[in-house]
Amino acid sequence: MTKAGARLFLHAGFATAALLLFAAASSRAETLDQFYEKAKLEKTLVFYSGGPAAPHENRAKEFMQKYPGIAVSVTGGFSNVLNERIERQIADRKLEVDMAFFQTVQDFVTWKTQGKLLAFKPDGFDQILPNFRDEDGAYLALSANALTYAYNTARVRVGGCAEIGAGFSQADVCGLGDHRLSG
Repeated sequence: MTKAGARLFLHAGFATAALLLFAAASSRAETLDQFYEKAKLEKTLVFYSGGPAAPHENRAKEFMQKYPGIAVSVTGGFSNVLNERIERQIADRKLEVDMAFFQTVQDFVTWKTQGKLLAFKPDGFDQILPNFRDEDGAYLALSANALTYAYNTARVRVGGCAEIGAGFSQADVCGLGDHRLSG
Protein backbone atom coordinates (compact mmCIF):
# COMPACT_ATOMS: atom_id res chain seq x y z
CA MET A 1 0.00 0.00 0.00
CA THR A 2 1.20 3.48 -0.71
CA LYS A 3 1.49 6.12 2.00
CA ALA A 4 -1.14 8.09 0.11
CA GLY A 5 -3.68 5.26 0.32
CA ALA A 6 -3.17 4.75 4.02
CA ARG A 7 -3.36 8.42 4.80
CA LEU A 8 -6.55 8.84 2.82
CA PHE A 9 -8.20 6.04 4.77
CA LEU A 10 -7.10 7.48 8.07
CA HIS A 11 -8.30 10.92 7.05
CA ALA A 12 -11.75 9.50 6.43
CA GLY A 13 -11.76 7.63 9.74
CA PHE A 14 -10.62 10.67 11.74
CA ALA A 15 -12.47 13.32 9.75
CA THR A 16 -13.56 15.04 12.95
CA ALA A 17 -9.94 15.48 14.02
CA ALA A 18 -8.96 17.89 11.22
CA LEU A 19 -6.53 15.56 9.58
CA LEU A 20 -3.50 16.72 7.73
CA LEU A 21 -2.42 14.29 5.05
CA PHE A 22 0.99 14.43 3.46
CA ALA A 23 1.48 12.62 0.19
CA ALA A 24 3.06 13.06 -3.19
CA ALA A 25 0.77 10.71 -5.06
CA SER A 26 -2.84 11.47 -5.79
CA SER A 27 -4.30 7.99 -6.18
CA ARG A 28 -7.04 6.97 -3.80
CA ALA A 29 -9.25 4.02 -3.08
CA GLU A 30 -12.95 4.20 -3.80
CA THR A 31 -14.44 3.25 -0.45
CA LEU A 32 -13.65 3.35 3.27
CA ASP A 33 -13.30 -0.45 3.22
CA GLN A 34 -10.65 -0.17 0.51
CA PHE A 35 -8.82 2.52 2.52
CA TYR A 36 -8.87 0.24 5.56
CA GLU A 37 -7.51 -2.76 3.67
CA LYS A 38 -4.65 -0.67 2.30
CA ALA A 39 -3.94 1.02 5.64
CA LYS A 40 -3.69 -2.34 7.44
CA LEU A 41 -0.64 -3.11 5.34
CA GLU A 42 1.23 -0.21 6.95
CA LYS A 43 0.12 -1.25 10.46
CA THR A 44 0.70 2.16 12.07
CA LEU A 45 -0.70 5.66 12.10
CA VAL A 46 1.41 8.52 13.44
CA PHE A 47 -0.62 11.50 14.66
CA TYR A 48 0.84 14.84 15.84
CA SER A 49 -1.29 17.09 18.00
CA GLY A 50 -0.56 20.70 18.84
CA GLY A 51 -1.02 20.74 22.61
CA PRO A 52 -1.18 17.75 24.92
CA ALA A 53 -1.66 14.25 23.55
CA ALA A 54 -4.13 13.20 26.27
CA PRO A 55 -7.29 14.64 24.66
CA HIS A 56 -6.64 12.57 21.52
CA GLU A 57 -5.67 9.29 23.13
CA ASN A 58 -9.27 8.14 23.64
CA ARG A 59 -10.05 8.92 20.00
CA ALA A 60 -7.00 6.85 19.02
CA LYS A 61 -8.20 3.92 21.18
CA GLU A 62 -11.65 4.07 19.59
CA PHE A 63 -10.07 4.11 16.15
CA MET A 64 -7.92 1.06 16.94
CA GLN A 65 -11.01 -0.81 18.18
CA LYS A 66 -12.99 0.08 15.09
CA TYR A 67 -10.07 -0.64 12.74
CA PRO A 68 -8.01 -3.50 14.24
CA GLY A 69 -4.55 -4.04 12.83
CA ILE A 70 -3.59 -0.35 12.84
CA ALA A 71 -1.68 0.94 15.86
CA VAL A 72 -2.07 4.68 16.46
CA SER A 73 0.65 6.73 18.16
CA VAL A 74 -0.20 10.22 19.37
CA THR A 75 2.52 12.81 19.92
CA GLY A 76 1.59 16.09 21.56
CA GLY A 77 3.61 19.27 21.72
CA PHE A 78 3.86 22.85 20.60
CA SER A 79 2.62 23.33 17.04
CA ASN A 80 5.73 25.25 16.03
CA VAL A 81 8.01 22.44 17.27
CA LEU A 82 5.96 19.72 15.56
CA ASN A 83 5.79 21.84 12.41
CA GLU A 84 9.60 21.95 12.34
CA ARG A 85 9.73 18.19 12.81
CA ILE A 86 7.35 17.72 9.87
CA GLU A 87 9.32 20.16 7.71
CA ARG A 88 12.53 18.24 8.50
CA GLN A 89 10.85 14.93 7.60
CA ILE A 90 9.66 16.37 4.30
CA ALA A 91 13.11 17.78 3.51
CA ASP A 92 14.75 14.43 4.35
CA ARG A 93 12.10 12.56 2.32
CA LYS A 94 11.48 10.36 5.39
CA LEU A 95 7.97 11.27 6.39
CA GLU A 96 6.91 9.66 9.66
CA VAL A 97 3.75 11.63 10.44
CA ASP A 98 0.49 10.62 8.81
CA MET A 99 -1.69 13.43 10.08
CA ALA A 100 -1.61 16.47 12.31
CA PHE A 101 -4.06 18.56 14.31
CA PHE A 102 -2.69 22.06 14.90
CA GLN A 103 -4.19 25.33 16.05
CA THR A 104 -2.06 27.10 13.46
CA VAL A 105 -4.12 26.91 10.27
CA GLN A 106 -1.45 28.90 8.46
CA ASP A 107 0.76 25.78 8.51
CA PHE A 108 -1.81 23.93 6.43
CA VAL A 109 -2.27 26.87 4.07
CA THR A 110 1.50 26.99 3.51
CA TRP A 111 1.77 23.22 2.98
CA LYS A 112 -1.09 23.32 0.49
CA THR A 113 0.55 26.19 -1.41
CA GLN A 114 3.77 24.15 -1.53
CA GLY A 115 1.88 21.12 -2.88
CA LYS A 116 2.58 19.00 0.22
CA LEU A 117 -1.01 18.07 1.08
CA LEU A 118 -3.20 15.48 -0.51
CA ALA A 119 -6.74 16.68 -1.05
CA PHE A 120 -9.54 14.50 0.29
CA LYS A 121 -13.20 15.26 0.85
CA PRO A 122 -14.82 12.82 3.31
CA ASP A 123 -18.53 12.09 3.24
CA GLY A 124 -20.40 15.18 4.41
CA PHE A 125 -17.62 17.55 3.34
CA ASP A 126 -20.18 19.85 1.71
CA GLN A 127 -21.93 20.21 5.09
CA ILE A 128 -18.85 21.85 6.68
CA LEU A 129 -19.11 25.63 6.66
CA PRO A 130 -16.98 27.08 3.83
CA ASN A 131 -14.95 29.20 6.27
CA PHE A 132 -13.85 26.01 8.07
CA ARG A 133 -12.68 23.96 5.10
CA ASP A 134 -10.29 24.25 2.23
CA GLU A 135 -12.37 24.19 -0.94
CA ASP A 136 -10.11 21.51 -2.42
CA GLY A 137 -10.23 19.31 0.69
CA ALA A 138 -6.57 19.76 1.68
CA TYR A 139 -7.44 20.55 5.32
CA LEU A 140 -10.26 21.37 7.73
CA ALA A 141 -10.44 23.94 10.51
CA LEU A 142 -12.67 22.83 13.36
CA SER A 143 -12.83 25.87 15.55
CA ALA A 144 -12.14 29.57 15.67
CA ASN A 145 -11.16 31.30 18.88
CA ALA A 146 -11.78 35.00 19.31
CA LEU A 147 -8.94 36.78 21.05
CA THR A 148 -9.45 40.04 22.87
CA TYR A 149 -7.68 41.98 25.52
CA ALA A 150 -9.00 42.98 28.92
CA TYR A 151 -7.60 44.87 31.82
CA ASN A 152 -8.14 45.35 35.53
CA THR A 153 -9.67 48.84 35.96
CA ALA A 154 -8.40 48.94 39.55
CA ARG A 155 -4.81 48.68 38.31
CA VAL A 156 -4.87 50.45 34.93
CA ARG A 157 -5.71 54.12 34.62
CA VAL A 158 -8.68 55.13 32.52
CA GLY A 159 -7.44 56.49 29.22
CA GLY A 160 -4.49 54.10 29.16
CA CYS A 161 -4.70 50.71 27.54
CA ALA A 162 -8.38 50.79 26.66
CA GLU A 163 -7.79 53.46 24.03
CA ILE A 164 -4.35 52.34 22.91
CA GLY A 165 -4.92 48.60 22.31
CA ALA A 166 -1.77 48.03 20.23
CA GLY A 167 0.39 49.30 23.08
CA PHE A 168 -1.28 47.09 25.65
CA SER A 169 1.87 45.05 26.16
CA GLN A 170 3.87 48.12 27.07
CA ALA A 171 3.58 48.40 30.84
CA ASP A 172 4.36 52.12 30.98
CA VAL A 173 1.68 52.94 28.38
CA CYS A 174 -0.86 51.08 30.48
CA GLY A 175 0.01 52.95 33.65
CA LEU A 176 1.76 50.03 35.28
CA GLY A 177 5.30 51.38 35.27
CA ASP A 178 7.62 48.47 36.02
CA HIS A 179 4.80 46.32 37.43
CA ARG A 180 3.28 43.40 35.60
CA LEU A 181 -0.31 42.32 35.69
CA SER A 182 -0.71 39.53 38.20
CA GLY A 183 -3.46 37.93 40.21
